[in-house]
Amino acid sequence: MEGENEKLRLQYSLDLPKPVYEILENDFWVLENVLPFMLTGIEEGEPLKFSASTSIYVRSGRGRAEINLRSYEFVAPCIVNIRAGEILVNMEISDDFAGSFMVFSEGFSTQLVTLLGGVTHLWKYRNLRLFKIPGELIGEFNAFYDLMNRIQQNPKLQNKDRIYFHQTAAFFYMTVARCISMESESEQDEAKESNWLSDRFLILVQKYYKKERFLKFYADKLNVSTKYLSKTVKQQTGVSAAELITRHVILEAKVLLKSSNLNVQQISVLLNFQSQSLFGKYFKTATGISPKDFRNS
Repeated sequence: MEGENEKLRLQYSLDLPKPVYEILENDFWVLENVLPFMLTGIEEGEPLKFSASTSIYVRSGRGRAEINLRSYEFVAPCIVNIRAGEILVNMEISDDFAGSFMVFSEGFSTQLVTLLGGVTHLWKYRNLRLFKIPGELIGEFNAFYDLMNRIQQNPKLQNKDRIYFHQTAAFFYMTVARCISMESESEQDEAKESNWLSDRFLILVQKYYKKERFLKFYADKLNVSTKYLSKTVKQQTGVSAAELITRHVILEAKVLLKSSNLNVQQISVLLNFQSQSLFGKYFKTATGISPKDFRNS
């Protein structure tokens, strides 16, 4: 199966200036002035899996999206962070939306984390899905994104990866750390305390859902009873813990069915089902349609 996994390719319907696989051959890539018509390929309900870490600078407008099954609403000016391997679905944006996308390879992100490891606010940045940009820092964000775009568009520049890296590191020191420090730490700590169990549960689900679909595994990991875990997650998220596990499995299955070259049997193995038949029953129970019919729809 490893040989088959190596051949797996995901295709995306974003209207980008070049294929995603070419973009991700680079350590860093930026797209300025993303407007609503450029995102029409992301149909409502159609899952989009990100192969690299992506930072979206929302310059104007507003919107909402589900990222790894959690709903987020964003209003300009703000940053939306999506990590590699995460899935976006049900994205809605206003007609006046405008934004800039930055895509980072795993190597770029690792080097940046290594360099910035001692920065006070780095852990917050890595865990923040969404953060607002204070009015006094908008000019600095605009200048940084414009600079990175000019670097990308300049064919005469050599060692662009190094330029991208050092400019990004400097921007974090000068601006991003200040931006995060302006966030209300008391509000973040309060939210973190009140939802710690569901947050930790979701982190574990994102890590193990391909292999573990039973609630007891996660309850044991969290040192709580299945009853307490189910009750608490339901109270904190509005969705039962078992349903969240199912949703992660089904969302991944939908991405693979629609956007990969794997057949149904290979997908069932990848998701750790004992047989294609069991996978088919699981999928149909959750969606009302068979994997084959979903792929052909």
